[in-house]
Amino acid sequence: MFSNGYKFFLLVLIVCSCALSCDGRISKHQALQKSVSEFKANKVLVKNIYHPTTYNEQRIDTTLSHDYSASLKTFTDMERNIPKTVKKGSHIENHLYRLVQTELKVDYKGETIVTDIIDGDFIKRHLNYNESDWSDYNLRNVWVDQASSLDENLLSIIAEFYSVQTEHIRRFKLLITNSGKMFVTEIKTNVI
Repeated sequence: MFSNGYKFFLLVLIVCSCALSCDGRISKHQALQKSVSEFKANKVLVKNIYHPTTYNEQRIDTTLSHDYSASLKTFTDMERNIPKTVKKGSHIENHLYRLVQTELKVDYKGETIVTDIIDGDFIKRHLNYNESDWSDYNLRNVWVDQASSLDENLLSIIAEFYSVQTEHIRRFKLLITNSGKMFVTEIKTNVI
């Protein structure tokens, strides 16, 4: 029905059109693999991890037999944090330690003599620490030292801070007189 010349011409036409339609593009799978590998090579993934993840609050009210009472409200500041960066392979984890603060209210014979916020700024203000000495310390715990308070006829409060970078612990003693004067000293410890 068709001549050999026509069949040959048709065959050449099909081969040429196949050859011209193959422009060297890669498959979708190969393109995706290439794109992912380029992304990994050029981009560093950053993940923010907050400590603690949610707001925490704890209130302790203490009344002592020598007319002192103290109210300690410890809470998480959700706006400010101390960063610690950890590199893991091709990504970076930013550990953001939310600042912890304690609202302190002290009464003597029913009259308020002290109200203050205990945090890193409090310690820097009372002991003249430089920012570089104190930049990665966060409040860990605050408590009334009842035995010491009764022995000294003062209100004794212990504030414990820790370094986010090194986990080093520093303790401070706050002595409050019945007139509201406050004396802050660092307690030398070997706690790490």
